[in-house]
Amino acid sequence: MPVTNDPLGREATRAFARGGIEVFTKPLVDGSVAVGVFNRNASDTPASFSWVDAGLTRRAVGIRDLWRHLDLPVSEGFAGTLPGHSCVILRVKPVGIIRSPPAGGAGPPDLRGAPARGDARLRALP
Repeated sequence: MPVTNDPLGREATRAFARGGIEVFTKPLVDGSVAVGVFNRNASDTPASFSWVDAGLTRRAVGIRDLWRHLDLPVSEGFAGTLPGHSCVILRVKPVGIIRSPPAGGAGPPDLRGAPARGDARLRALP
C-alpha cells in the first residue's frame, strides 16, 4: 500500500526544518511511520538526526527506503547526504518506548554544513 493511500488517512506533519533540510512524519495504519527527508537546497546537503528529533517515541526495529526498495540497517536515526532538491522516503517500524520527544527549548540538530558530493549516502547512527 503506498504511503499516500494509507487507510489511516493522516496527513504528514513537519517535524522540523533546518538549513534547507525538512523532515516530515506520517503515522501509518500498520503502526509504522513514514519519514520524509527533503533537501530544499540546490546543492548536496548532509542531514543527520535521531528518531526522537523527528518525533518518534519508539525504537526502530525496521527501516526501509521506499523508493530504492531497500531495507536499511536498524539505527537510532538518519544520517546521509542528499543531492540538491532531492528527498528520501523511509518507513520506520517502531517498537518499545525510547523516551518522549524533547519539549520546548531542545531543538533538532543544526544541519547546516559544507555540501558533499555524489548521490545520497545513508549510514546508520551508532
